[in-house]
Amino acid sequence: MWSLTGRLARTVGAALLALAAFAARVDAAARPMWNPFVAGASWQMTSNVNGHVTTFGVRRLARWGCWTGEMADLWDVKQAPQDYWLPGGDVVGHQIMHRDRDGAWRMVGTYGESPSGAGLWTLQMHSFRGRPRAYVITPGTRRGSDVRTAYYLLSRPGVVSTCIKRRESVAPSWARKVYWRSRFTLDTGGDLRAHYEEGRGAACGRFACQAEDWTFARGRVGIARIAVHRSGGQPLSLVLRQTVSQDR
Repeated sequence: MWSLTGRLARTVGAALLALAAFAARVDAAARPMWNPFVAGASWQMTSNVNGHVTTFGVRRLARWGCWTGEMADLWDVKQAPQDYWLPGGDVVGHQIMHRDRDGAWRMVGTYGESPSGAGLWTLQMHSFRGRPRAYVITPGTRRGSDVRTAYYLLSRPGVVSTCIKRRESVAPSWARKVYWRSRFTLDTGGDLRAHYEEGRGAACGRFACQAEDWTFARGRVGIARIAVHRSGGQPLSLVLRQTVSQDR
């Protein structure tokens, strides 16, 4: 009797251990991989072209445009108009990020302001129904490592924080279908390498308008490195590296 009870206890114990290990694997698989957009964080990135500094920061949002939930405003202030982002534009940029249920961060909109705070324009990105989501910046645990898709843009002048309706949009004709690609790899040190391509059909060729590589360093907030290979359809060799980081 005691030996039978002991065997039963060992069997049950082994089953419980196996179940716990399986639950841990499921929990790890469901846990979001990356959260570089921590509210209140800021960092500086230095250009290899002219040594100029662009300051980035993150502001938490609860709602913007057509989206609610976990959101972030990734803002940037350039040292000079010719610097990245939007070379040639004297503008303070705001890239609006939405965190999906699988943990992926996805850009859903952007707007620009002049240094005085006047709104210049607002763009909102919408994925086509039945297609993979576009503009994924960091992957969720269940997202493929290489996604090609398309989206369309709705836009209005000024800063628009509400959902832009199609009838209100003043987006140009090429904005009806914009091609997008996200490709992700993990290097041996655990850093995330992201490759993005964007194209606008006849405007500058499919997957040819913009090509960039971003690096997210494990354990560090923000973007560690940005390499721009193509911008506005033209070749470019621009690298920004994070030089100063601060959590607030």
